[in-house]
Order: sequence, then C-alpha cells, then structure tokens
Amino acid sequence: MRAELYPSPNHGPRRKAISAVVIHYTGSLAMEGVLRWFAQRESGQSAHYVVGRDGRLVQMVEESEAAWHAGRSAMFPREKPPRESNVNDFSLGIELVGTADSGFTDRQLAALYALLERLVATYRILPERVVGHAHVAPGRKIDPDGFDRQLNWAKVRQVCQTALQASARQVP
Repeated sequence: MRAELYPSPNHGPRRKAISAVVIHYTGSLAMEGVLRWFAQRESGQSAHYVVGRDGRLVQMVEESEAAWHAGRSAMFPREKPPRESNVNDFSLGIELVGTADSGFTDRQLAALYALLERLVATYRILPERVVGHAHVAPGRKIDPDGFDRQLNWAKVRQVCQTALQASARQVP
C-alpha cells in the first residue's frame, strides 16, 4: 500500500529508536481539512499517517522524524514515576479520520491493518506497544475509542502479533 505525500512542517528530530505506534482519531470527518490543518505550522500538530474513511493513506511526516501527535504523554503513564515519557520521540502516529462516535469504515480499517502490518514488521514493534492516544494520555484524551470503544483492539493486537511472527521467520 502506497501513501500519498502531504508534508507537514510540524516535526522534529527523532531522539530514540521507533518502538511504538499511537493511534488517534482526528475529531473531524473531513480529511482535506485535517490535512490542511496539519500542514500549517501554526497548528503545531501532525502525524506520520492519516487514514481516510475511504481507505486513502496519506503520509505527512517521514518515519525517521518525530511527528507532533501525542503531546504530554508516557508509555506507562500510571506507573510512578511514569516510564518512557515524550512518546513522540519513539513512536509513529496514525490518525484515523473520525470522531468520538463516528466509528471507522471497513476500508479505513483495512488500510490501518495493512499499515500496521508493515510498521510492526519493519520496526519489530511489540503488539502491546501499539496503543491509543488515550493509553498514553489518560484523562486528557479518549481517542481512538471515543465514547463507545469503537476500535476493535483484539483485532489490532491479532494483526500486529501475526505481522511480528511473520517478520521473525524472515530473519536470517
């Protein structure tokens, strides 16, 4: 699956190796508006990828750079002290076009799963490190689950586990 490029200036140097993926929803159903917003320096926001409701995949930040998608965050935020803060430094951000109650389309989820397969295999990301924004910023964010647990995390974990196992078999 090839991604269209739509560059965002909102990124910085990556300070750590890629070891996680954070999934978000955009809060809007208008993909073009989201892309334009992330492309403006004033927004201060971006993601590596945006996945449209029609399955369209857009890359906004190179994977080698840290996109500004997670804000104040930690990989294990409930531990004292929280471990692995500044999640942007070691994660890839994926925005699903949607809102807290819109759900996600079959084409959108198919594109997400294909992207996750590639990212997990490429970077050997453990399935438990593919998380939602709400997991790394609890109390501050609810995406991508929204109000009704709209993302099927069991399926996400299954896709990631299968990709990780397949990539391990390919190592010489």
